[in-house]
Amino acid sequence: MTQPFSFGTQAKPTCENCGATLVTAVELREGFCSQLKCRGPCLKRMGERARAQKARERQRRDQLADDVRSVLRRELSETWTNPDSAVLVVVPGVDAAVVEVPAERIETLRSHLGSAMTAAENEIQNPQNGEALDVMHQDRDVYVVTALPVINACSTCRGQCCLQGGDHAFLNRDFLAWRLLNEPDQTPQNIIDDYIRRLPSHALEGSCLYHTSAGCALPRQIRSSTCNEFVCTGISDVCNQWYDRPEMASVAACVNSGICGRVGLMSSDSHRSEIEIHAPIGADRSE
Repeated sequence: MTQPFSFGTQAKPTCENCGATLVTAVELREGFCSQLKCRGPCLKRMGERARAQKARERQRRDQLADDVRSVLRRELSETWTNPDSAVLVVVPGVDAAVVEVPAERIETLRSHLGSAMTAAENEIQNPQNGEALDVMHQDRDVYVVTALPVINACSTCRGQCCLQGGDHAFLNRDFLAWRLLNEPDQTPQNIIDDYIRRLPSHALEGSCLYHTSAGCALPRQIRSSTCNEFVCTGISDVCNQWYDRPEMASVAACVNSGICGRVGLMSSDSHRSEIEIHAPIGADRSE
C-alpha cells in the first residue's frame, strides 16, 4: 500500500547558548533566547558577526579599488602618467534627468517644515535641551578646508547621497531647534519661508528638492548637519591618505553595476577635468 506523502516536521529554532526554543521575533532574529544568562553571549556573538561582516565588506571594497586602478592604468595610460602618486576614490554616480520641481513636492516640503518647526519650538521650551542640541551640531561652527580629493569625488559622483533627501532635505526637528536657538533674530515662519524661497525651479528627478545639476541649492550655513557631515565609504576608506596633505592629486571613478564610467581627474593645483570611459571592472582578474 502506498504511504501518504508527508512534508515532515520542521525543527524549531533554538537558542545558540542554552538550546531553548526561540519564540519572539527578536529571539528568532538574534538566535538567542531572552534569558538574562544568554544575553551576554548573544551580544558577544553579534559583535563578532558585525566585525566579521565589516571586514568582509572592507576587503570587497579594497578588491574593487584594486580592480578599478587596473582599469584606469589601461584606459588612462596617456592621461594619468603617474597613477600611484594620486589618491583613487571609488564612488557611485548619479545621472538623473533634470526636471521641473512639481508643485505637490513643494507642498509636501512646506507641510514637513511646518510640522518639524512646531516640534522644534516645543523642544527648545526645555532649557536642558539646548546643550544637547549644541553638542549635536557643534561641528558646524568649525571651518575646515575641504580636501581636494573630496571635492573631486563629490563632483564626480554628483550626489548619490542626496537621493535620500527626498521632500524633506533632512531638515528635521533637532536641526531646526538648533537654528532657533542660534538665530534669535529669526522667527520660525521666516526660516520656513526662506527654505521655500530657495527652492530651485528644476532639480534632479527622484532626488532631494534642492539637488540641482550644479550641486545643492542651499548654502552650507543652512543645510542640515546630515548633509554637511555625511561621508560615504568611498571617501572614508582613503581619507587617511590626504589627512596631512589635503592638496593631493586624485582620481575619482564612478562604478555602477560592475562598470567604470565617469572619471574625475584633479591635480594638486586644483585643476579638474572629467572624462567618460565604459569598461568592466574585474575582467583582468583571474578567478
